[in-house]
Amino acid sequence: MYGEQHLLTYKSEEEGTIVKVPIIDAPLSFRKLLWWLGGGFVSFMLASHVPPIPFVGYWGYVPHFLPFLVCALLSVTKHPATDLPLGWYMFSVIQFRRRKRVFF
Repeated sequence: MYGEQHLLTYKSEEEGTIVKVPIIDAPLSFRKLLWWLGGGFVSFMLASHVPPIPFVGYWGYVPHFLPFLVCALLSVTKHPATDLPLGWYMFSVIQFRRRKRVFF
């Protein structure tokens, strides 16, 4: 027993960096990259199927970028009490509300 090492390894809570974005100087993990790609895809589909708001100029294109901004916000922001990413926290709350309840 004495001198033997434990078989369980240390599990780091940090996310690995896949892409480094120079504009915001922040590393993107795989989870954040999926959020950004999903928001970009929805924004692209919205822009290709919904015309811009007429007579507003360039401001008419702002609703096309809203899904990307929401997804970027969900990927970066953390819930203050649990320190979970906001997207994962919202998924957990919805999963908790939809669970099967058992009453005795």
